[in-house]
Amino acid sequence: MLFKNNHKDFYRLPDGLEVTEGDIVAVEGQPGHDVGIVCLTGELCRIQMRRRRISPDSENIRRLFRRAKEADIERWAESLKEEYRALLRTRKIVEELGLDMKVNDVEIQGDHSKAIFYYTADERVDFRVLIKVLAEEFRMRIEMKQIGVRQEAGKVGGIGTCGRELCCATWLTNFRSVTTSAAKTQQIMPNPQKLAGQCGKLKCCLNFEYEVYADALKKFPPAGQAIRFQKGLALYKKTDVLRGIMWYAYEGENDLIAVKADDVKQIIAMNRNQQYPEKLEDFQVQLMSTTGIEQEASNAEFESELQNASSLCLCALEGEDALGCIAANLSEDTAFISKVAVTPAARRKGVAKALLRTLCEQVSERGVKEVTLEVRASNEAAQALYTSCDFEKIGKRRDFYRFPKEDAVIMTKNLC
Repeated sequence: MLFKNNHKDFYRLPDGLEVTEGDIVAVEGQPGHDVGIVCLTGELCRIQMRRRRISPDSENIRRLFRRAKEADIERWAESLKEEYRALLRTRKIVEELGLDMKVNDVEIQGDHSKAIFYYTADERVDFRVLIKVLAEEFRMRIEMKQIGVRQEAGKVGGIGTCGRELCCATWLTNFRSVTTSAAKTQQIMPNPQKLAGQCGKLKCCLNFEYEVYADALKKFPPAGQAIRFQKGLALYKKTDVLRGIMWYAYEGENDLIAVKADDVKQIIAMNRNQQYPEKLEDFQVQLMSTTGIEQEASNAEFESELQNASSLCLCALEGEDALGCIAANLSEDTAFISKVAVTPAARRKGVAKALLRTLCEQVSERGVKEVTLEVRASNEAAQALYTSCDFEKIGKRRDFYRFPKEDAVIMTKNLC
């Protein structure tokens, strides 16, 4: 059963009653009854009960009465509306009583017989007077529940630095302790401002990949150990755990050299036997640059265009040598140019302009009325080429390109 704020609980289904996910039902409360939504049934429910170590035969499992009637749903809706007013009123009462606590949320039971007040406090709070005042104010049974700052963030909700809704407000229910060692293991700089979540504690997501990094580091030599060569002493600088690479630099120099972790272990073993390789550069790993990554992605996109029936691909040839190519995807009366490429030797010879002109002529014969493309904001030469071919700037896409991250300028040409 699902209640407000993703609060869930298990209930025993009576004989002869069938429910499905999404049904609104009346269940046993403490006291009275409550109204909730069925979110899990059958074998999946039994799996979750085993995971939480709850026996299906336990007497503590409360009963599901029936499907909610229209009157139940109306009363439930009224309770939900009253919760915000009760929250504001309770905060004012707490301030008047001078209590050092923060009321975060109020949950009123579906039959309006009980209200649960969730609060946070740094120290123990004597709220006996508060309970009496609240009981007189709202005319129902009052229950106070203290929660931690992580649970508070989950109830309040918000957007994390990743751009997604907070995990604790959506799916995370078990709050494991998070330590700075989790950040160190994942080679994250110990910056308190970046590592802290909206609750002020270390982000829960630091635990998500911790075990993967911890297992991978078992294959690495001890971090921080220097290695010696005939050329000089190389000092450890940093580690890329998932790629299995460690960076070293000669003592007194700033140029970093990437070395495989297995090679570092081999060098350390050689050093123990008083053997010193000639130089660090002999073990250097050649890493793909961001330009190489972008080119690889671009080639894959072009191969995909060649296999796409709705695409038009043209190539400029000189004998058997390819000078350049252009690819566009056609959709009804619009053509989107996905690639324009010219070999270095053929540049500034009008090849790109000829490809653009020919493409526009051919797509126009197919009923296309508009041609669109995107270009890096820093590529002024390409923008000038497209402008000379009657393309106009109509907008910009923020952070469209990834390697490196950059805005894209949108340009279009009307063929009518």
